[in-house]
Amino acid sequence: MKKVMLVVAAFLVSIVAHSFFIYYQSQGGYIAGPNDGLSQMVPFKHFLYETLRDGNLVYAKDFGLGGGTITQLAYYFSTSIVFWITVAIISLLEVTGLATSDLKLWLQLTLVVSIIRLAVVLLFATYAYQLFHVKTFHAFIGAVLYGASVMYIRHVTFWEFFADAFLWVPLLVIGLERIIRLGRATSSSLSAHSCS
Repeated sequence: MKKVMLVVAAFLVSIVAHSFFIYYQSQGGYIAGPNDGLSQMVPFKHFLYETLRDGNLVYAKDFGLGGGTITQLAYYFSTSIVFWITVAIISLLEVTGLATSDLKLWLQLTLVVSIIRLAVVLLFATYAYQLFHVKTFHAFIGAVLYGASVMYIRHVTFWEFFADAFLWVPLLVIGLERIIRLGRATSSSLSAHSCS
């Protein structure tokens, strides 16, 4: 029950943190900022998705005289697990006829993905704090101060792939702490630590 409440709280805080952008998008705006955000990141994601969907996983003739999909364009998103999960979901929605991939969809998805990612960041960061015997409430407050920051929103707005770093920092702390305490990082030791 405590874990369910924590997940609900993480999503509520994430929604509140994005409330301005939710309102802004309802008025026809988007979370993507000018210059890099609107001019590069969202079109890159859309173009990369289209290129991959068309089967150009390694090489695409669209890059002038041709080039590698990952090295020419996808270096922004090639290591973004959030992007690849989004690609899988959009592919599934397209196959079932529930969505059509266009630039507007990718613009709208930026907000949805950001809300989900921030909620996951809050959960990871809370768990990382709990490893240091911080009570759940205080760990969650620390996670909110870490995740729901101006830097997170700034990265999402201009360079979305940088926002993934907010996921990796608590995961790095969790992994290092497990290795230091247990001398190994096996999955069998996951059940040994429960959220307090």
